Amino acid sequence: MRVTHLDTRGKVAELALPGWPALGRSMSWISNSQERLAVPNASLGLVSIVDPKRWALLGYVRTDGPARFVSTTPESPWLRIDSGALPGTPLRTLKVDKTTLDVVEDVADSSGGATTGEMAGKANACAL
Repeated sequence: MRVTHLDTRGKVAELALPGWPALGRSMSWISNSQERLAVPNASLGLVSIVDPKRWALLGYVRTDGPARFVSTTPESPWLRIDSGALPGTPLRTLKVDKTTLDVVEDVADSSGGATTGEMAGKANACAL
């Protein structure tokens, strides 16, 4: 991933992310006064977590298939990560703590439908 300053068109940083990062589906949030960026991966089962101040890779959240979407709201303590959609694998939604990046809930939908509805009725669920 190459980060470019849009005014000067100069290179700011370059960051090696594995697989096929889906930058258009990325989500940022602030946790403990630190900005974080979650970049889903369209080819590997992971979401890269980046510090956009230093453009440093902080780690990964593993998923059960290609990560499709990452979503959250400013008020929510959770990230929601949708993954799957490979033949023979269920769609999954992971509820991830924004501060620790621990998976606190994993909901699978073997019917092939979206899992958002299953999580929407649960306390502190992050649904759009």
